[in-house]
Amino acid sequence: MFGLPSPGKLLLLIVAVLAVWYGFKLYRRLEAARRAELRKSSRPPMRLDTVECTRCGTHVAAGAREDCERKDCPLA
Repeated sequence: MFGLPSPGKLLLLIVAVLAVWYGFKLYRRLEAARRAELRKSSRPPMRLDTVECTRCGTHVAAGAREDCERKDCPLA
């Protein structure tokens, strides 16, 4: 009833097991890469340093060439 399977059937069984094994291995790698990409893209944006205008109190980016669009702004 439970005799020794033929070499062809053993080879087919080995190939099937290896295909499933490497399929799961590939799936885990792709899933880890997807999770890493999600973590990287969901990081909060970088903070921007700002300075306050001494006349009007408007905050502008530190080191930027832009002023607060007032003619009497000392940052201009």
